[in-house]
Amino acid sequence: MSRGAGQLQRQIAESAGAEPGISVGRLRWRLAEASGRVEPAGISRSFQVSFQRALRGAAGERHHLIEVESRKLVTLDELALHYPDKTHSAEVRAARSALLPAVVDLARASPPQFGVVKTERHALHERITLLRESAPTDLRRARRAWASVRSAIVAVIGRLSEQDAATLVRVLGKGSEYFEPKSPHQVNVPLRALLEDVTAAIRAEPSLAAVAAALSELCEVVLPRELVAGATLKDRLYSLVDFGNRKLQSMKTATKERLFEACPDAVAALRGHEAWETTAGDAQFIALVGRAQGEVKRFSPVLDQLLQRDALGRFEFVRPSDAS
Repeated sequence: MSRGAGQLQRQIAESAGAEPGISVGRLRWRLAEASGRVEPAGISRSFQVSFQRALRGAAGERHHLIEVESRKLVTLDELALHYPDKTHSAEVRAARSALLPAVVDLARASPPQFGVVKTERHALHERITLLRESAPTDLRRARRAWASVRSAIVAVIGRLSEQDAATLVRVLGKGSEYFEPKSPHQVNVPLRALLEDVTAAIRAEPSLAAVAAALSELCEVVLPRELVAGATLKDRLYSLVDFGNRKLQSMKTATKERLFEACPDAVAALRGHEAWETTAGDAQFIALVGRAQGEVKRFSPVLDQLLQRDALGRFEFVRPSDAS
């Protein structure tokens, strides 16, 4: 006799029905708190194991109570909403909940680390690598789309205005840079921006419609909007955090200082934060080094956990299955 869904599986399914699209991280915390399985340090290890087992069971073919979507985040608002729960640590979760909105504001106000052209180039490289490894049919479609773009340009470029012809020359250069090995071309304009330029010119020059259609199909395959948005988010976060070392990721000192200016009380309340104090024992030293009362002596190590590399990875979201 087959067993029905367990209690935790049913709770997961009920939560997915009540809040379709809830993140797995938030759901884990919600059910752990409801069952009293949160310890001072965070979610108990035994509950973590039970939850993962129940999640797999609820999504499996046997019960199929839920659908689990896996994707990367694409906006700063999504980061502030979902990333605090992507940890089992109560301390880290509380710090992220309190400070990530301010971190998001800093990201919006900061110049990007790499810029839109390099970011698009990096996103396309990742996309082409993925297509080559797992979707060769789509890769062939992309090459056909690029051939269609070139053919459409050749058919109309001779009768266009100087301005429109120059735009199409940039499209040819950008496409050669991206899709033709060892091409010497490098155009300092994103491909999607060129698509917008071509589309905007159609009203005055209808013959550009075929170019725009072919270019739109090419972008759909190799630079879907969600991919570009995710790469742009990544670029913003690299302006705040040093993700270069997988084992020693750290928030940049300048970011910590700006965050302290924006949220002094919340940052000072974190474990391990130290400020200069003008007590009898160190007043003379403070005068020598020029430090002011209350100035940061040492930032909390918790700040380095506000944004870790897993913020750039995939997040899981749960919704009820059509069969449930």
